Amino acid sequence: MRKERLYYVDGYHGGVRGHMPLGCWRDILETLKTNPDWKLCIDVEPISWEELQARDPAAYEELRELLKDTSVSARLEMVSGSYGQPYGWITDGESNIRHLTMGLEVMKKHFPWLRVTTYATQEPCWTSALPQILRSLHFDYAVLKDPSTAWGGYSNGRDAEVCFWEGPDGSRIPVVPRYACEKLAKNWETESVDGTEAFMLKCMEHGIPHPAGMIFQDLGWKLLCRSISYTLRGRSIFLPLQKCPSRNRITSGALRRRTFLARCPGGNDFWCAWRARCAVGKECCWNASVCMRWEVC
Repeated sequence: MRKERLYYVDGYHGGVRGHMPLGCWRDILETLKTNPDWKLCIDVEPISWEELQARDPAAYEELRELLKDTSVSARLEMVSGSYGQPYGWITDGESNIRHLTMGLEVMKKHFPWLRVTTYATQEPCWTSALPQILRSLHFDYAVLKDPSTAWGGYSNGRDAEVCFWEGPDGSRIPVVPRYACEKLAKNWETESVDGTEAFMLKCMEHGIPHPAGMIFQDLGWKLLCRSISYTLRGRSIFLPLQKCPSRNRITSGALRRRTFLARCPGGNDFWCAWRARCAVGKECCWNASVCMRWEVC
């Protein structure tokens, strides 16, 4: 029986400057042990790792061990690496560059073997020159979804699994876009947050055979647990979610299975499978300071 999946990217963002209560990483690590299918992206201010090392050295060492697995089956993936996670379109170019270079330097200090390859954030931390900046810092991929902070702005939508994001200098980087059919569910969220059956089917109808939902939840926030299991025309459609842990300090509202390291149903690497499907595009603007051009891969 053929199985169709809604891919869901679960993760956390924030950090010690905003929200990283004592004990939250212990809860996350214990939940990873009891839920072997749970994978996470970590979009956390790099200065947080020094704080974690001082306040909970055991959790810090466990996290380091998990991050040593950089294979496609890894449980954790560090993304972005921005020092303070600024909204790129309200600051200047040098600040955007320094936030990334300084953040990556701090990451290298704590995890010297780690290479951050994907720029993905929960906030609209973008600017028109970002493709050039990311390429110069050896990023391979980017994501233009910010599904739970749409109140701060969101990118123009494209109904495609992957597109090229081109900067003013001609630098290009493959991105997962916000889909054009991905509408606002509230004034601050898009449909990607809930990843419902209706969202999945709508994406497929719009030519997106492997749709993805996403949320990077704030460390320490509570969220109601949910579970999803669908059957459509005799085919299994599933997103395995587990029961919430007994402690609810972490926002494990959906212990979701996939990250950007996941594999497509065909067995190919997630990004390799997506890279072949891009939109025939046109010039579009998110706002006056953020312009991007989509082209065929």
